[in-house]
Amino acid sequence: LLTESQDKYDSRDLEKLQKDDALVEGYLTWRHFVVEDTLKMIDESLQWRKEFNLNDLVESSIPRWMFESGAVYLHGYDKEGNKLFWFRVKLHVKDAKTTLDKKRYVAFWLERYAKREPGMPLTVVFDMTESGLSNIDMDFVKYIINCFKVYYPKFLSKMIMYEMPWIMNAAWKIVKTWLGPDAISKLKFVTKSDIQTYIDPEHLPPYMGGTDQFKYSYPPLLDDDFQSPISENGPIVSEDESDIKDIESESKDTLESSFNSEQSIKPKKHGHADVTCEFRFIFVSPTSAARAQRKRVFSSFRFVFLTFTRVRSALGDWRKVPAVVKVVNFIEDGQKSDELDRGEPGRLRGARKPTTTFKGTLLHIRKSELGDIKSDLRDRKSELGDIKSDLRDIKSDLRDRKSDLRDRKSDLRDRKSDLQDRKSDLRVMKLDLRDMKSEMRDRKSDLRDRKSDLRDMKSDLRDRKSDLRDMKSDLRDMKSDLRDRKSDLEMKSDLRVMKSDLRDMKSDLRDRKSDLRDRKSDLRVMKSDLRDMNPAEELSFGAKESDKKCLIILNNVTKNHVAFKVRTTAPEKYRVKPSNSSCEPGASVDIVVSLHGGFQASPQDRFLVMAAEMESSTGATIPELSQFWKEVSRAKIMEHRLRCHVLESPKSILSNSFDSPSVMPTNDQQDLQTMLMRVMVTNSRLEQKLEMCLWMQKVLLVLLSFLLALSFTTAYSLWTS
Repeated sequence: LLTESQDKYDSRDLEKLQKDDALVEGYLTWRHFVVEDTLKMIDESLQWRKEFNLNDLVESSIPRWMFESGAVYLHGYDKEGNKLFWFRVKLHVKDAKTTLDKKRYVAFWLERYAKREPGMPLTVVFDMTESGLSNIDMDFVKYIINCFKVYYPKFLSKMIMYEMPWIMNAAWKIVKTWLGPDAISKLKFVTKSDIQTYIDPEHLPPYMGGTDQFKYSYPPLLDDDFQSPISENGPIVSEDESDIKDIESESKDTLESSFNSEQSIKPKKHGHADVTCEFRFIFVSPTSAARAQRKRVFSSFRFVFLTFTRVRSALGDWRKVPAVVKVVNFIEDGQKSDELDRGEPGRLRGARKPTTTFKGTLLHIRKSELGDIKSDLRDRKSELGDIKSDLRDIKSDLRDRKSDLRDRKSDLRDRKSDLQDRKSDLRVMKLDLRDMKSEMRDRKSDLRDRKSDLRDMKSDLRDRKSDLRDMKSDLRDMKSDLRDRKSDLEMKSDLRVMKSDLRDMKSDLRDRKSDLRDRKSDLRVMKSDLRDMNPAEELSFGAKESDKKCLIILNNVTKNHVAFKVRTTAPEKYRVKPSNSSCEPGASVDIVVSLHGGFQASPQDRFLVMAAEMESSTGATIPELSQFWKEVSRAKIMEHRLRCHVLESPKSILSNSFDSPSVMPTNDQQDLQTMLMRVMVTNSRLEQKLEMCLWMQKVLLVLLSFLLALSFTTAYSLWTS
């Protein structure tokens, strides 16, 4: 994995991964020793480090305004001695243009702390005082979580959420889904009343109930942020440069003499008190929490760190022998060494300020402890051999997993391509949605315009109604004036004029009524003419072959073509020819109804003859007739029903006519019959006209009597007035 990814990762990160067993152990521990998940985590972490160029990330590569904002900084410690990483949420403004700079800014602080305090965890504090939804950037929060979840394993001690507003509960529910089960257990929601459960008041600002008067300012970046916590009785007094040089030279001589002769060095006396500083090297497991205490002691006492380099050169490579330094406070003469042995690492903060200046022997290493150290070194070397064999096995597993990773990468590429296709489809859908929204806006604007036009029309209608009322009032006034003028005029002349107008109206009414009568009579005649057929009510059928045929004669006495159709209730028994045809004006049509063989006529059988007058432009072909029957209205269709009569005697009405053609009616008989029918039609018309004339006379008499009564009433009223 490491040899084939030179272009994918930074070579310095690869070198560190190959040499630093503690880093590999941190990745494995964070992923619960699942090799596949560990490989993914290492891959993502190294890619991220190369993308952000963390090995070359310095203060000058970050925009100055980000340092001046004070939104992110390191300051103070919690009760477990972990450094506090502050995020002032109210100072954060969501801006997509500055997101990359903010991510680099957070990476700068994390990498700076990791280099100065390797292996030391952090406590993240999200200070949400006076913050709202406008200050929350979910992408930035997810990046911060990934920093501790993927990029810096075992780096997170706790994540403290201070005074989170209730309006952000929904947002933090989403954030919890990004956290793993281990990180969720480290998430703490606190307020001003319970934040001191995790952080002492001396490291809290006053608005959180603390006593720390620290105020962030830039420039410069404060290096003392990486020193150990301040003790309860004040800071530890440091020596000047000359004292440090003297102590270093004396420490070197003391160490050499201690390892060669294995003798104890007594403390020197300076001033009125004898001061002793004792260091005990206790070798513990690499995952022990005491390693953090060792680092703080080294950063608190510079001269201890300078002296410890000599111990490292004497004992070998100290990186392979994890150790912890137990610091015992400066004591005066008279105090017993047993009191020092009972000291605990957690009492470092309570170390009191020395009352004298130390210029004596720096280290006192006991002979028995040196033997224990050597035996522990031998045990650790054997353990390191076992660890190396385990690492070889892990590397072989890594090689086996490479092929799986390649396959998964190909699957990821396919999924990415599918995701891009879906994104393109989503963009198209968004464009369509925008177009639909624009159309909706246009429609809404049109609707508003129509509503405004409707309001204008309503206002115009109100104005017109008011004008109409005014006109009505004016009309009433005019009528009153007209009445006054009529009183002045002569009633006779008015009556004559009215009578003449009445006569004209009567004449017009008579003409219109006569026209109406003519039209109605024509319609009745047409219907009556269409009903002229022979036989009129029933068709007679007998048992003989000659009695199984009947003749229907249809006469057209109108001026237009007449279309007709013949239907029966038993179409399987009878054959009608022609069943659908037309008849010319003044002509007659013979319709033959025959009974099929094997069937007998029944009195329940019925025939329906349908006829309708056709326009002159309509044709007489079968398709044209079918179209005509589809388009003709029901009111114009004349229907005539015929019953079926079964002859009891063997004689039939039409048997002779079908047996011999000489018995068929002659043309003179047909003309006589047609003339008779026309006379009957004319007679019916005259009767109808007569009835109409009588009715009109009655109406005219009523109107005339009404007018006479009105005129007499008017004359009487004028005469009496």
